[in-house]
Amino acid sequence: MTKHMDESHPCHYHSLKGRLERASYRDQDILDYVGNPLIEALPPIWSDQEVMRLLQHKPEYHETQRTLPGQQRHHLIDTALNGLFVPLPMHHLVEQAFSRMIRGGYLQRNPADYRYMPQSLERLDELGPSSYGQGQALSMATSTYMIGTPGVGKTSTSQRILLQYPQVIEHRTYGGRPLTLQQIVWLKLECPFDGRIKNLCLNFFQAVDTLLSTNYYARYQRCTTEVLLVHMARIALLHCLGILVIDEVQHLMVAKTEGSSRMLNFFVQMENTIGTPIVLVGTNEALPCLTGAFRQTRRGTGQGDLIWEPLTEGKVWDLFVQAMWRYQFTKTPTKLTAELSHALFDYSAGIADFAIKVYRLSQHWAINARKDEILTPEVLRRAVEENLRLPSTILGHLLNRNWSRLQDVPDVVPLKKRRAARSESEETVSQPVSPPPSTESPDSQPSQPLAVQSDMPSTETPPTEIKTVPTLRKSNRKQQPGVSKQVSVGSLMQVVQAVGQHGTAPYETLKQAGFVRQATAL
Repeated sequence: MTKHMDESHPCHYHSLKGRLERASYRDQDILDYVGNPLIEALPPIWSDQEVMRLLQHKPEYHETQRTLPGQQRHHLIDTALNGLFVPLPMHHLVEQAFSRMIRGGYLQRNPADYRYMPQSLERLDELGPSSYGQGQALSMATSTYMIGTPGVGKTSTSQRILLQYPQVIEHRTYGGRPLTLQQIVWLKLECPFDGRIKNLCLNFFQAVDTLLSTNYYARYQRCTTEVLLVHMARIALLHCLGILVIDEVQHLMVAKTEGSSRMLNFFVQMENTIGTPIVLVGTNEALPCLTGAFRQTRRGTGQGDLIWEPLTEGKVWDLFVQAMWRYQFTKTPTKLTAELSHALFDYSAGIADFAIKVYRLSQHWAINARKDEILTPEVLRRAVEENLRLPSTILGHLLNRNWSRLQDVPDVVPLKKRRAARSESEETVSQPVSPPPSTESPDSQPSQPLAVQSDMPSTETPPTEIKTVPTLRKSNRKQQPGVSKQVSVGSLMQVVQAVGQHGTAPYETLKQAGFVRQATAL
């Protein structure tokens, strides 16, 4: 007998899950952080060296692995390179931003302060379906956007930074007084593929239930979207949510305009009222939605513009390639040269994910070729041609900054480049129409921007045709009796211009020129 799953037993939402810790309070050097258990229970503020040590992930590697059979080396290539993470300067900036946002969001939320609970109750009362985007900013929380080209490392970076913090901290006592609290330091969700607010709220409840063994989803699943938003904010306030990261926000573009605006307004309300910083992560496709209003743009730059672009050739690129090149499993070692580094950059357009793919597939290709297994620019080219045919065209245009060819791929085109390319396209197609030739100025040359074929031969030099405008085909039908061509047949644009000159009606002018004919019975 098959048991069907009802709404009370939903499919599990797989969100990023961290560790749970018992609160251990640390002394603070910053006076504003002293006496706040939510901040004192966090890890210390790390130095740049500590951040590099925490974020980097270098899989184990031994030179003797080159002698293993080819089939085993194929597996080693994937396991090593897929798990590689090289900390770069941009990653340090993101970690610093996350550290400031979490602690700044807790400044106005101090459970050790006797005023915290009354103020929390007041803020809960302020939350409601009609309060989105209203009220004063009661917190010092700052939010930000992480926007960029797919494959540059936005998701992997945010995940690795969040995992360095405990996700849940259990408080029992503080300062000799009881403090029963389950503090959720961070929560990472994905924007639903359909961009619906209700699905995002339900994902939030499922993620909290997984962490705390609560039943928020079963309790609120039948509520309306407006009520779900209120309960979502109340839970965030109750469990002192430190930071909320929402990935794949470009899915908001799929939602209706009102739906996306309402969700963004609710994020503003959460930041203002309960002090929860929110990080929206997505591709360039999300920029029109996130920057549609200036207040949204201001909110998203609380930690500066975290706009991610592909790497450029230089010190950072060399650092990344050198760290990756170590994981080489071909029988013959190949040293990294400037030529190989340049070829790898050209085939990946500076996108870290594709650089790893090209290097990984090149090793697979060299091993399968069963020759000397030496990596050369030619081997990289063959691997790309045979295994990366789908993205190679986009990568080529991205490398050459050919934005006009990428207008149908909005997730890789920055917003400014998208508008610039559209303006250039409009200027090319929509050329200004020259005025009709005047009899008073015999020296002026007639201009025919649109070429339309005519039934009558012309002794004048034919005008230059614009390729984007198709020419009209000659009609095989005979001219109807009783119709005289009082207007010389030229281009359609000339006929339209003649309307203004002779003062005739547009329909009559087109009819006299032969462009409008009476239908004949077949």
